[in-house]
Amino acid sequence: MGAALSSAKVINVSWNDVPDSIPTSVAATGAAVRKGKVVVACAGNSDTDLERRTQMGPASLRSVVSVGALSRGRAPSSFTHYGDAWVSVYAPGEGLLGPRRGGGYSEFDGTSVAAPLVAGVAALMVGVNGNLTSGQVRTILMLEATVPGTQDPDGNFLRLVEPRRR
Repeated sequence: MGAALSSAKVINVSWNDVPDSIPTSVAATGAAVRKGKVVVACAGNSDTDLERRTQMGPASLRSVVSVGALSRGRAPSSFTHYGDAWVSVYAPGEGLLGPRRGGGYSEFDGTSVAAPLVAGVAALMVGVNGNLTSGQVRTILMLEATVPGTQDPDGNFLRLVEPRRR
């Protein structure tokens, strides 16, 4: 709830699907969106077709940018949740270098490391145009994402957020 009350315009939510916390995290995420925040959430890492789920966590909210993970080969990671109606976009989610507790760096995998990449892009978008709404940011990300020809297990084409030249 603190992030919803802060001056932050973009919030990354890198947790999901913890049964006891779902109602609280969904309520907090909804509050942030109602306050005009752009919320980017990790889709989850249980190789689940989200089309068949009714409620999971923040990523299940239509007003949220839900992020799935891609392998280094630009295919859906073996662990990523998927489903065209639930997962807004995909980003690299395997072998990303990050700080390790106690010092140094390690490689990490998961939608929790993919989501911050998209949150960074969303922050740049809002930085350029502070009038963009959460829905507009989500729509632009989905429309401008690269479609590499890769499909999820249901046959939906993936939308990949990646750097590219214009």
